[in-house]
Amino acid sequence: MSTKKYFITIRFTFSVIYASHRSEEKKTLWADLVQYVKDYPTLVESPWYLAGDFNYVHNTSERQGRQIPKACNMEMFNDCIFRLALIEPPTSGKAWTWSNNRGML
Repeated sequence: MSTKKYFITIRFTFSVIYASHRSEEKKTLWADLVQYVKDYPTLVESPWYLAGDFNYVHNTSERQGRQIPKACNMEMFNDCIFRLALIEPPTSGKAWTWSNNRGML
């Protein structure tokens, strides 16, 4: 009896982001990502995984602490997410991965 093995090859792009804490540099990053997709349209023909620290939130429920994110910056980030057709994967476990053991602020 012979056993057949099948292999599926899936091509994808994996990018790691570590965004600056400075608003102007983040704006440049959002614009660069959108331009990258325009310059390399084949990128979006296969799955594109973006991971890392965008150093921003796309809604206020993701923010812990007193300072409320600026709406205009959140809007630009959300526009980038929309233009790139990004989908956030579901998560489980703790809501905050880093807390510095300070508890709730």
